Amino acid sequence: ISQARRVESSPQGTTSKAGIENLAQQNSRTVRQRVGPGSAPARPQKVAPIRTEKKIGRNQIVTIKRGSETKKIKYKKAEDFLNQGWSIEDVSS
Repeated sequence: ISQARRVESSPQGTTSKAGIENLAQQNSRTVRQRVGPGSAPARPQKVAPIRTEKKIGRNQIVTIKRGSETKKIKYKKAEDFLNQGWSIEDVSS
């Protein structure tokens, strides 16, 4: 018993080795036409990282000052003083 084989053609035409090489050449020509002759494809630009200020932790010791008076306390206690017009002088690590 023999079975009939059905040969399906690909939409690009032949799938021979030469056909594959032709597709590669066509793709490279298409890329050159989009970019321009004699120039390399454009590379994506590198994006610089976004820098943010260091946050003060609740338990970090800060030095606050108002006029000639200074205090060295934790930031969580200093928040009330900051709302009253004190300013941060130094943050200890």
